Amino acid sequence: MYLIGTSSHPRKFAGDAQLPVFPRNIFPLSSDKRYDTVRKRCAQVKKHLDDAGAGKIEQLLLDIARVHHWTGLYAPGHPILAGQIDALRASLSGEAHRDPSGMLLLGIARDRVLFRDRFFGGDDPLVSNFTKVLYRRHVATLGIAEDVTAGELAVFFRRLHDLWAGKTDDSLEEFLLREGIRGIRISTVNYKEVLSRGIFATEASPRTEPRQEARGDAPGREFAPPFSEEAIRWRGLAVLVELLLSEKRDPEFLDLLAALEEAIPRLIDERDFELLDRVLSSFLHASESGTPARRAAASDALRSVDFLRIVDAILASPGTLEGEKGGAELLSKHGALAAEALLLKLQVEEGSGRRKILLSLVLRLGEKAVPSILSRIEGQRWFFLRNLCFLLGEIGAPAGIPALVGMLSAKEPKVRREAIQALGKIRMPDPDAIVALGRMLLHQPFFSSSREDPVLIAAAIALSRIGGTEAIAFLHIGKSSKKKAVREQCEALLRTRGTE
Repeated sequence: MYLIGTSSHPRKFAGDAQLPVFPRNIFPLSSDKRYDTVRKRCAQVKKHLDDAGAGKIEQLLLDIARVHHWTGLYAPGHPILAGQIDALRASLSGEAHRDPSGMLLLGIARDRVLFRDRFFGGDDPLVSNFTKVLYRRHVATLGIAEDVTAGELAVFFRRLHDLWAGKTDDSLEEFLLREGIRGIRISTVNYKEVLSRGIFATEASPRTEPRQEARGDAPGREFAPPFSEEAIRWRGLAVLVELLLSEKRDPEFLDLLAALEEAIPRLIDERDFELLDRVLSSFLHASESGTPARRAAASDALRSVDFLRIVDAILASPGTLEGEKGGAELLSKHGALAAEALLLKLQVEEGSGRRKILLSLVLRLGEKAVPSILSRIEGQRWFFLRNLCFLLGEIGAPAGIPALVGMLSAKEPKVRREAIQALGKIRMPDPDAIVALGRMLLHQPFFSSSREDPVLIAAAIALSRIGGTEAIAFLHIGKSSKKKAVREQCEALLRTRGTE
């Protein structure tokens, strides 16, 4: 029941890199001339693979490994997964059709795949993960028939993931038989022998030498690595990130992008900031390189991310602010998008402790947050305006000077004082800022209140920090102020500068 049959077609006799010398009793040869003909045909096949087919086979194996990987990330019947399996089935069927036997044969090594006389995929983690599952089930040869169905591939890949996760330890051969899967065949018989003899059986004959496992590979322990569902999912998404960054084909790139977008809400809810950071960083990288279509798609994906939801998750676990790979580090990479969410939250936040956290997160963004800050200057409540002035001063962005000068006429003294201090922190000798601060210092209304003293003193300190001839001149004039506190402050500042 398991015998596929034999084939005398010479393509079946390509062995390893040095053309194999097969025992004469294996082949029904009638003469040395026919034997030589077979060897010549082997050489032709080898050259054909070297010259034309290697790249195609390498891509096909990578597609197999990708679909195997995606099967662990999506539920059966998911549209993205179904589309990938359909495309893979067509490719596999086409490759199998080119062989007279109607069967694509692949040798399974520990971390590589052998096709005819060449190894593929040894340096690709996806291919390695795929082969390891089969290798540990003692599978030496994998055959995929021309008439394989998408359903058979889906069931097969799902079973491999169950084996890898330790959900089952059933015989893979018995599973294929029980499910009636005839488009996929496996064997413990060495691939080269299967290829050269033109047979495919699930049981090794007395003359075959099934692959020997390394010592210590105890069945039942090696086949079920202690990976939790969470660890497998994390590893899967991490690999998807690497695939996104290396994918050369636009359709596959868009599928990978969609798959990662789908995972983002769950990562946020679970506060997995490390993996979320890797995902969003891959979007950011893709939005800055590649074809215009890719850049646009990646930019749209970034803009669709709910950064406000990320901010809420960070506020719910403030300890992540301390870690290098925490939420704060994540936000610092996304400039305006993060600033918009943080300022929106700051605008409505009433808790002083949470406001301090939000302010520290905005400050980590630096000048990337300035455009968002400036867009919110008008029509805000006084305590939010005071926060904006504080941010502009701490960031030290010259672009904020005009807005801060405008704040000097605010009704609330606390806002005016914060704007003055911010101008002093920026220390830019802007003429408009110096004149506005000087007028504020020298303003002496007929009815004056001591509540204004802190504002005037702050103006004097800001002028001293800015420095320059005009700013220092205002301090000299300030020594004649009617307010004792202002006079004393100006005199002290001038003494410190040595210009009294």
